[in-house]
Amino acid sequence: MWIIADSHAGQDPASDDALCRLIETAAAESTDLLFLGDLFVVWLGEPRFWTHRQEEVMRRIARARRVHRRRTTFIVGNRDYLITPALRTNYFDAIHTDETVLDIGGVPTLVVHGDRTNPSDRAYATWYGLSRNFATTWLLQHLPGPLGRELAFRVEAKLRPTNRTIKDGGLPMPGLFALGRRAKALGAQRALIGHYHVHRVIDVPDGVPVIIAPAWYESRQFMRTGKDGDLVLENAPPSP
Repeated sequence: MWIIADSHAGQDPASDDALCRLIETAAAESTDLLFLGDLFVVWLGEPRFWTHRQEEVMRRIARARRVHRRRTTFIVGNRDYLITPALRTNYFDAIHTDETVLDIGGVPTLVVHGDRTNPSDRAYATWYGLSRNFATTWLLQHLPGPLGRELAFRVEAKLRPTNRTIKDGGLPMPGLFALGRRAKALGAQRALIGHYHVHRVIDVPDGVPVIIAPAWYESRQFMRTGKDGDLVLENAPPSP
């Protein structure tokens, strides 16, 4: 399995092209894919809202699943909206919005995007609640495509100052320790998250290790399962 976190596609053509090549390479090598959230810089999941670049990425994912028969799994991130079960029809075998234990390389792993692991970030908690409540979701579902895309770009601008823990003073260790302990209680041997953009392995007292996957958009790195289910850091395949 290859794991891609925080690709933030749609803001840099070079990054998007590299992401498409990575998905195609995984499919050609008969590798399953796990997308660890924030697939696009901001995404309204209903196809009528998609930009041209989003359509290109999703076309590769559909091909990996339908033509190459690779399993594709999506973990919903803080930049992903209207991610409905209908997306499983053509694009994903499984979609998870909350913490879930998955078998990754034979190792039970608690997987979540990670944006809610910092309980002290009250500004983000407020934004999360407002942006995903029933009224906001209903409004998004009933917007015409062009207006929805315009609103999505405004949402992205709103997201920039929220939940900036890693840039403003470091990782939220109490929240990550709590995640590692929850993972252990659920029978997992490790926890895997994205969101914080830097690759770290955090040993948790009385818990299991928490692994932070690197952000594809910033590092052009992903993770894959190695020997005995270990998670190995890899660089993007070279351009043709």
